[in-house]
Amino acid sequence: MAPKPFIARFRDAALLAICVALLAAQDKPDIQVDVDLVTVACAVGTRDGRPAGNLKAQDFKVLDNGQPREIRDFWQESDLPLTVALVADVSGSQAGYIRSHRETIAQFSNRLSTRGTVPWWSRWPRNPG
Repeated sequence: MAPKPFIARFRDAALLAICVALLAAQDKPDIQVDVDLVTVACAVGTRDGRPAGNLKAQDFKVLDNGQPREIRDFWQESDLPLTVALVADVSGSQAGYIRSHRETIAQFSNRLSTRGTVPWWSRWPRNPG
């Protein structure tokens, strides 16, 4: 048998490459698992953009393929412990902004829940040595 011309070999290689690409691109099957509990996160806000408070599990409905599911555990992020550290540059280059920094930090601090929080302010020396 005589060797195939270059065009025929190229056509066969291209056809093979297309077949391989089509096989690789086929949809993979859905993964199904059997679990007892999943976490569903959501954010609920008021019309003015603040987080909605005092929500209870009864305020929500969870459906799985159209079937209602029981909400077994329910919590709000505001119930979780939170540690925040703010650092403000008060060097000479920021002298014109220090008042603004203080006001912004005060506003932020006032928005945090006051349950169990202890505000703590510290200032590093100007010339650490």
